[in-house]
Amino acid sequence: MPKKVLIIGGGMAGLSAGTYLRMNGYDTHIYEMHDVPGGLCTSWQRGDYTVDLCVHWLVGSGPNDSFYDRWNELIDMEQIRFVDHEEYMRIEDEQGQQLIIYTDVDRLEAELLAKAPEDATAIREFTGAIRKLASMEMDSSLNPELANLWQKLKALWKMLPFMGLFGKYMRVSAREYAEQFRNPLLRRAMTQMFEPEMAVIFQMLTLAWMHKKAAGYPIGGSMRFALQLARRYRRLGGHIHYRQRVEKILTEGGRALGIRLADGTEIRGDYVISAADGHTTLYRMLEGRYLTPKLERFYQNMPTFPSLIFVALGIARPMQE
Repeated sequence: MPKKVLIIGGGMAGLSAGTYLRMNGYDTHIYEMHDVPGGLCTSWQRGDYTVDLCVHWLVGSGPNDSFYDRWNELIDMEQIRFVDHEEYMRIEDEQGQQLIIYTDVDRLEAELLAKAPEDATAIREFTGAIRKLASMEMDSSLNPELANLWQKLKALWKMLPFMGLFGKYMRVSAREYAEQFRNPLLRRAMTQMFEPEMAVIFQMLTLAWMHKKAAGYPIGGSMRFALQLARRYRRLGGHIHYRQRVEKILTEGGRALGIRLADGTEIRGDYVISAADGHTTLYRMLEGRYLTPKLERFYQNMPTFPSLIFVALGIARPMQE
């Protein structure tokens, strides 16, 4: 008899875990409190409009990046059409001056130099970092938990040329980085390109992925992307139980043995995987019994992401102009 695995949550993490486990012969059951899969990877249809608050770009959307192969293990990527946008964003000030952040690094550099020639040195440093990061190839086949010392050393050696960039820009927020620019519009763009308090290396990496056309938007929205993975999981023989909220993880002797649903039903399994959020898993489902001092410090002291209000406007007219 194959081992039975209970998976809490039918988002991308739960679906991915279930798919890989089915590939390896496990009997898998996903318990999802919503009536659709995908979790936060979701979008809505309102008439002719797709409202999407999740995937603005997917890292690994094109075969120029190693993450494409990892996605392709789970989803037939050729069945999804991706759009690689020419522009990442536009910044416009109160006087109507515009700055376009192109995804092509050469066009981006030309635009920034034309609009802010007084910042030429800093601009070339910024675009130079993007070009270098675009040549970085992360080994998506390496599983750190299973890799031996030789494999880890090989991966480290491949990353060595980029260590300087990460060391320099990982500790600098976008807000801090923007202060070096004299042009006020460029300074605003650098601050608003990403979350201002996030390390500037993330916006450099995003533009590097977009430059090599490996961070496109999936046509049909995030929900269609999630449904592709859910269909693959079910084709492999996996089970998804919708409208099933898990209230508690059942444990005995320090080991998870099953789950209790909101209606009181208890289900036993050989293994339990929680793909729900960490706080709910540790504090509610496990009732705080397996917290470590390090985990408690994370939840007490780490900054939280600011709350968002999202407004989507559907405009029934051609937008070419």
